[in-house]
Amino acid sequence: MAQKFDIILYALAGMVGIFVFSKIIAVIFRQLYESFTSPEKKHNSAQDLDRMIERQKQMLRASGLGTSHTGNTNSKISGGQISSTEEAYKSAIEKGGIGGRTPEQLKTVLELIDQLQWGTGKNSQRISDKYKSITGFPLDLGEIQLLLKEQVAHSYWLKYSPHELLALEDIERIIVTRALLDEVASARDGQIDGSKWMTMLRRQNPDFRSLRDSSLSKSMDHLFEVLKGADEGKLFAPGPSYKGKAKQELIRQYPMWMNGGKKSSFHQWSGEKILLKMAEWCQALDSISPLSPLSGKDDWQGALRIFNLPEKLLIGENGKFTQDANKIKVALESIKKTYKELASKRHPDKFSAKGLSGEAQKTIEENFMLIQQAYDILKEKCQS
Repeated sequence: MAQKFDIILYALAGMVGIFVFSKIIAVIFRQLYESFTSPEKKHNSAQDLDRMIERQKQMLRASGLGTSHTGNTNSKISGGQISSTEEAYKSAIEKGGIGGRTPEQLKTVLELIDQLQWGTGKNSQRISDKYKSITGFPLDLGEIQLLLKEQVAHSYWLKYSPHELLALEDIERIIVTRALLDEVASARDGQIDGSKWMTMLRRQNPDFRSLRDSSLSKSMDHLFEVLKGADEGKLFAPGPSYKGKAKQELIRQYPMWMNGGKKSSFHQWSGEKILLKMAEWCQALDSISPLSPLSGKDDWQGALRIFNLPEKLLIGENGKFTQDANKIKVALESIKKTYKELASKRHPDKFSAKGLSGEAQKTIEENFMLIQQAYDILKEKCQS
């Protein structure tokens, strides 16, 4: 009997405990609900921004960065420089926008700065995805964070245009472009990965069949010449060869060429335009480079090399020229298509107005003759 009584007491005590716990949970949820729905708890846009900025300043003071306006900004953001950017955006938001930018667009930039302080990577991942869509390769999130902090620390976002502030998509484009230019600079310092750059250029223009490393290297030189302010139309004109001085001057003045383009409008270029322009220069430089000579009228292997086509296209199972009629028919179609492309891209008339030296023009004409001879050799071999 006593045992049953104890069980009843335990059950009652458990029920009371559950009831009390449920009441506590209900009170907590009611308070949370009221905090989100009560009009008195809501903040307008300006108050949200004030709180965001104050939190950043508190974090900066705690880290010892908020007292300096001229400290090292390679990897840190100083308090004074941050506030100049933030205050400009806050002021524009309070005025209802600026230069066609809505308050909502401008607020996303302040949220980006706030995320930089907390180290979150939502926008960094978006920038990395954008870079990968252009180049085919991802961009390190840590590098993106450093580039963003540098831009904020030097108030670059206030220098691109005196009449408008940048939106988030503008900042993403600038970071992608800047990262691509940093890669170009590294490549010109002897760290060039030819296969990677060919992949990037072909991604922008799949029609490029053969772009040599030497042409790629020279196109990078041209890129720095244009950055420096050189006339693009004179890059192929006869004269002293480029020896890297343009790049050295740009790096010495770095990052002036990305804070408003005082020497050129290059800061307005996108990553896509950079790669397309380099691909265009590669094509031109490849065209004025001598092709491999043919050893005779039966050198069909050499003819395939000129067309940048693999020998296996016309090789049979015995390792010799194939006797398979279907294979020869398919190969001949590919040869004709490639010939038309090369004849169009490398025709001497396309370069006659570029101001090339007599030697370069002669090379172009000789290359065009080799293309004609290579086509004749391959066509005769396939039809015999």
